[in-house]
Amino acid sequence: MNEVFELKQEHLKLLQASCYQWQDCETGAVEINPKRPYGNSHVVDDIAETLGIEADMEDDSGCYEYSDELCESLMQYHYDTQKAIEIVMQLQTFDVGVYRKVEVKYGYKWVRQY
Repeated sequence: MNEVFELKQEHLKLLQASCYQWQDCETGAVEINPKRPYGNSHVVDDIAETLGIEADMEDDSGCYEYSDELCESLMQYHYDTQKAIEIVMQLQTFDVGVYRKVEVKYGYKWVRQY
């Protein structure tokens, strides 16, 4: 296991904007609302607004839309929040930088590279 991940300010902004709630299943645990992770059900719009990114296309009616490339880029930040929250919680840091996943006795941990 030699996974490397760059924690960026964008990931931290999304974690800050996330809607945390208590999931009362089994013994219970904190979760981010899977349907509305940033407050509304249109996740791409919420990500773009949080990151200060404007739509890059306009349809025939004058409504703004996102190109497939921009939409994929925005959603990748969302998917990356899984690794970002692992780093933030395991290392108790909000320092942007490059981190590497290393194996330990019972699983793995993230360590800062630079």
